[in-house]
Amino acid sequence: MSRTHILEPYTRRVNDTRHLVLKILLFAALISFAMVLGFLVALLPMSYIIVPLLPLIGLFGLALWMAPDIDPELDGTVRKLLLLFLLIMMVYPDYVAFTFPGIGWISFGRMAMGLTFILGMYAIATSSRVRGLIAEIITSVKPIYWSFLLLVILQLLLGVVYAKISARLMFAQIFWYYMFIVSCWVFSQDRSARRLFQIMVIGAAVQSVYGLGEWFMQKPIWTDYIPPFMRIDAELLAGITGYTARAGGAYRVASVYLTSLAFAEAVGLTLPFVVHAVFAARSTWFRISAIFLALFLIINGSLTDARSALIGSVIGVLGILGLWSLRRYFTHQKERDIIAPALLWAMPAIGGLMTVAVMFFPRFNSMVFGGVQHVGSTEAREAQWAIAWDRLATNPLGFGPFQAADIIGYRNGEFLTLDSFYINLLMDYGVIGFVLFMLFFLLAAAVAVRTYILADNEEELIAAPLAVAMLSFLVIKSVLSQTENHYLAYAMAGCIVALNWRQQQRLARAAPAPVDDMVPAPVALPAAHGYGLARTR
Repeated sequence: MSRTHILEPYTRRVNDTRHLVLKILLFAALISFAMVLGFLVALLPMSYIIVPLLPLIGLFGLALWMAPDIDPELDGTVRKLLLLFLLIMMVYPDYVAFTFPGIGWISFGRMAMGLTFILGMYAIATSSRVRGLIAEIITSVKPIYWSFLLLVILQLLLGVVYAKISARLMFAQIFWYYMFIVSCWVFSQDRSARRLFQIMVIGAAVQSVYGLGEWFMQKPIWTDYIPPFMRIDAELLAGITGYTARAGGAYRVASVYLTSLAFAEAVGLTLPFVVHAVFAARSTWFRISAIFLALFLIINGSLTDARSALIGSVIGVLGILGLWSLRRYFTHQKERDIIAPALLWAMPAIGGLMTVAVMFFPRFNSMVFGGVQHVGSTEAREAQWAIAWDRLATNPLGFGPFQAADIIGYRNGEFLTLDSFYINLLMDYGVIGFVLFMLFFLLAAAVAVRTYILADNEEELIAAPLAVAMLSFLVIKSVLSQTENHYLAYAMAGCIVALNWRQQQRLARAAPAPVDDMVPAPVALPAAHGYGLARTR
């Protein structure tokens, strides 16, 4: 029997000329497409491997879009993976990784982040509850939401316009922007912010131990013990162990980071948490331990021979002390507490004394503005800014993602170098991108201060070190172009938004019941999935 008569009219004729021609053309198109992808993989450098991967990424996104809404309840799993990633990045050198030809580093941190990304995206795609929760949290502070959204759109738009879609841009989407989104979700869960606080304190302790051991050995303590299957590139290893001191200067500690400057920035980000631990300690022994850890961390910062470590240390100590005094002033007014007013009024005096010390004592002046060994760095930064202003005048909208070094063209020997992330922002994303970036983190710091002032539980109090860390991050970025710690800054920003959202939920539940009998009062239901949402009937 002919095929045309089977299940007529549902069976199409498959033996006609038109069908055979289409079949041949489709097969030829697939072969051509595979040949083009193979050519791109062979021709393009690893930094642009994202280009031939775009079809695969598109299919992955299509599969997620088509996934049914089954709510797999992966909240706890994603939370554990994200916290594991943060812990690994704090205590393990990311450059000691599995290496495969043509693939690059596969470190434990990247593996943890990869699992976090895949499971998180799957949960978002298959759970309307998770999507609704994330949307509610991120949009709870509209200025932060819009500055974040516009910054991401601007980066992607300039990447497409200037054809700068690269693997580095893909990693920025995952390690920075996705990090913020998933952090808003994870840190909205009970005890998650406390786990972040513990990771920061543990990370500070481990990094300090590594740093002191490195100082005595005059090289990273693990360089002689890396197994063969994880041996890093010889040229990179030589750079880590060799280029660690200024001209004629002492050895500069880098701890788990590639450079001492990245470790100096990490000191500025972790010290606020250690100082906060001094005030939040529940026992005398824990408080004494926190004090010694803070001093230990400051000493490690000085061993980096980076002014950013000193700046971060000053901001970390005075910032936490100032916020603690401010909150105590508001919470102890009825008791006529004298400690908080004394500390608040002492802040201007402390600032004045520090200014006098910096201006008139050579030692302090050298620590802040740099000595003879810092002259080259200062002059280089001034020269880079002069070039940046000229380039910005020709194109205030930016030149596309990660193009700043090439646009400025400043070399330290044979390598392109930049000494301020603000130059990166202005060159890559123009004035608009710079404003959005600054607005995002400044608003996060302001929201954290407000959350801390209104706090009434242990987790909300963690907003204090988060606020100070945001401020330290922004100040250090003016003298540091490297981005090793950006993932941590975006995770902290997500934690701030989540804590603020949780606080607003708590305040809404504690609000007095409406007096209008026609309006039903809110009924507090048991916590669902750890979020403790209040619903109305």
